Amino acid sequence: MDINNYIFKRYKKIVSLDSIRLLKFLEMFQQSVILVILSIIVAYIWNRSVRFFKLDINKNDKNISNIVFLEDIVKLIIQTFIIILITFYIRKIGLLIPSISSIINPKFKSNTTLPYILPIAIIAIIFNLVPSLTNLLDRIAKYQYAPTNV
Repeated sequence: MDINNYIFKRYKKIVSLDSIRLLKFLEMFQQSVILVILSIIVAYIWNRSVRFFKLDINKNDKNISNIVFLEDIVKLIIQTFIIILITFYIRKIGLLIPSISSIINPKFKSNTTLPYILPIAIIAIIFNLVPSLTNLLDRIAKYQYAPTNV
């Protein structure tokens, strides 16, 4: 096989806009909208209801003790587990809504684009919309990279 011919064929596949490619774009857009809306709702509920994860503002970040650091690690583990559960259920709820692309073309294989969308739409949004989680990560990073007094 000629390398130039191979590269040309691959290039044509990348830039072609056939009906399946357009339907995939439509499905990506639909799933993005659904997952972003669900993620925003979950982040809103999280921020309004979860009090256990609120950081104690009176704790001095510069002189954080090992006990407080361990408490923060436990909180981070619990929050990460909850986010994994939330991601699982948001995905399941998102799959309840039928793909518009498969309605337009019954031969279209639906939900093949979900692995590309799921991490960005859910994880990035939830991490950015839940201040208690980002504050906790910042505080752990400060402790981890603080100069030691040896």
